Amino acid sequence: MAERCESYLAIDLARLRRWKMLQPGRSSSIHWSHGSVGIVAGADCVHLNYRHRLVGEPWEQVRETVRFTYTRTCFGGRRRWFACPACGQACRVLFGSPFRCRPCHGLHYSSQYQSACNRAIGRIQALRMRLGGSGDHLGTFPPRPKHMQLRTYMRLSARDQELWRRTTLGLASDLEHLRRRIAPR
Repeated sequence: MAERCESYLAIDLARLRRWKMLQPGRSSSIHWSHGSVGIVAGADCVHLNYRHRLVGEPWEQVRETVRFTYTRTCFGGRRRWFACPACGQACRVLFGSPFRCRPCHGLHYSSQYQSACNRAIGRIQALRMRLGGSGDHLGTFPPRPKHMQLRTYMRLSARDQELWRRTTLGLASDLEHLRRRIAPR
């Protein structure tokens, strides 16, 4: 089975922007439980400084420059992306180490291996937690938070119902598949 994105260190361009780590000249770092990377922002790139090793090999210090690439947006602006150091493809997240795009590492998301039913349940849980609920997909839909507009709440409630419909269809499909596998021939 292919490796999963969730088991790799990840540098997310949107988070770097949100944490104000992309101001030219700014030096900062990201720490994980099993690694860290130093980041120095440039005008059109970021410089990464980290340690890397292959299995059975000694650690080596890596200094790498990751350039930015841009795409146009609909209303005249532009969106910034990482240009993968290996293939040059525009990407929002680099996985490492070494830090490369998802296809270069041959990575897949865990959700790609879930059934349609389980993916829908995960989305129901995330939606309900967003509303301040416990994430229990079997419980009642959480009440509207006082800061949320009624229109938004109604849209999320309709989304919850649609996800329940998908869950039911996915479960029926899973049960039919199981029935075919165990039915006598």
